[in-house]
Amino acid sequence: MPEPLDEGTRAVLEMLNADGAVRMHEGTPEAAREMIETMVHLIDEPGPEVDAVEDTMVPGPAGDVPVRIYRPEGSGRTPGLLVFFH
Repeated sequence: MPEPLDEGTRAVLEMLNADGAVRMHEGTPEAAREMIETMVHLIDEPGPEVDAVEDTMVPGPAGDVPVRIYRPEGSGRTPGLLVFFH
């Protein structure tokens, strides 16, 4: 069973889904930067320490796509996966 969201993540999701909220792609770059800054302050817990960084490629429909994998310190299962793509 998935773990419940922490308070900071829940606050960010509520902010993004609030009535009248402007989506980042609908506003100005300056407004998007402000929104990101707000989200960073809502989620104020540091992430895990990084033990290893791996640059690799994964196959894509138009050719290989470069990816960077960050592995946290310690062993065992990691808490989840976060993907940033552009």
